Amino acid sequence: MSGPTLDQGCPLTRNQETNPPVRPTGRPVAPPRDLLNFPTLGNTKPTSPGVKFQPAAAPSINPWTKARTTQPPSATSRPHREAQRSPPVPPPVSATAGSSSFGSDIQTVMAVLRAVSSSEIAEFAGQLRACRNVEEKLLVSFPPLGGRRKPKNVTLLSFNANGLPKNIPELTMCMSEYGVDIALIQETYLKPTRPRACAIAGYAQLRTDRTHASRGGTALYYSRSLHCCPIDIPPLVNMEATGCRLAMTGHRTLVIVSVYLPSPQPLHRRDLRALLALGDAVILFGDFNCKNPRWGCPVLDYNGNKLDELQDRLEFEIIAPSTATYYPYNVTYRPSTIDIALTKGVALNLNCIETLNKLTSDHRPVLLKMGPPDGGRPNLTCKITDWKRVSTALEKIDTPPLNSIPDNIRTTDEIDSAIGALTSHIRTVVKRCEREVPASSDRRKFPPDILELIRAKNKALRRASISHPEYRSRRGLSNAK
Repeated sequence: MSGPTLDQGCPLTRNQETNPPVRPTGRPVAPPRDLLNFPTLGNTKPTSPGVKFQPAAAPSINPWTKARTTQPPSATSRPHREAQRSPPVPPPVSATAGSSSFGSDIQTVMAVLRAVSSSEIAEFAGQLRACRNVEEKLLVSFPPLGGRRKPKNVTLLSFNANGLPKNIPELTMCMSEYGVDIALIQETYLKPTRPRACAIAGYAQLRTDRTHASRGGTALYYSRSLHCCPIDIPPLVNMEATGCRLAMTGHRTLVIVSVYLPSPQPLHRRDLRALLALGDAVILFGDFNCKNPRWGCPVLDYNGNKLDELQDRLEFEIIAPSTATYYPYNVTYRPSTIDIALTKGVALNLNCIETLNKLTSDHRPVLLKMGPPDGGRPNLTCKITDWKRVSTALEKIDTPPLNSIPDNIRTTDEIDSAIGALTSHIRTVVKRCEREVPASSDRRKFPPDILELIRAKNKALRRASISHPEYRSRRGLSNAK
């Protein structure tokens, strides 16, 4: 007797073949109540489907386990679930203040105080975000802890770079050597595609890049220690300019502008009037490309004649060095003085303006120093903080200022008192770890061999200037007189 194979399957009954199984379509019906055997069911009402199930209360004693005489703290009655979700109460100060982490907490508080008390934190953070690599971030420096200063004297340096990138190393050293507050650069050749190019440590960079053609462009570097800010330059016809506003002590606010007039372009009165109207005290400094024998040029051209005529109409003064500032690469062309300064409403004395035989360009940098009428320029100094000493000193927690802070702080007055004591202690420690050095000193000096090459190059520039035919002719005329 052989049964069905796997392919044949199990045989179905006739009822299964003709009548498929019926599935319930509605809700299940409760079975009828047996009131005969269970009379107590008649006193209860049937539960409707809409009523929510209410769990019975848990018995206080579990009959299936032994009763415990003593229970650990974890088995005690717990609060309601909603009560557990409430935020935890912070522990008292004395419970969290450990001697091991107090030094690091002090350093964190000190960094926060520096950041909060400084109005330049947004600018500093923006410059860090704009950096593209670590090298550029190292050039960004934080403003000084004591705040920005309003000087009585100002030192300006104007330089037509004829391409700024190649001059940045020597320009940085030159600005440090002469204690330059603000450097005004022309013909930078920079473009907006490189916003962080040619940054100088310790200085904020302002730029007006030429976008419609090659070359050109102006820039301005001001020391981060100065109370200085950029200004908007109005639309100009032929000039290119970048400016800032400098707050002074004992003098009205100065507006300082780096100016460049391209060589073939004519000088427009509208451009000068717009720049001189930027403030009550204005200094325009740069390459004007205006030649006039009045300020040491061998010839008189259209721009030089017009600038001379506009001096009385627009009421400005012309300041020029005694030696030439522009030496063409073609020795058949004569040197001229076209890097000059225009001042209006400035009540400062001219301490000096001189041409420096430095840097690499067909223009020489021009140094301008101005100060109050009542005295000479004081020796400028700056403070350097030894932050390692500060960190070591703040790790000592057994000090009178810190001992005056209570362990339990409960009121707002106690919070203010504790913050004041901590702030005073940090400032005292930082002040003890500071030392004054000359402002012109620079710890990032070039190697000795590089300095020797720079001195040889500057010596060659001076020798070339003296041997120039135009210089010899002017010197012979002066000796004849």
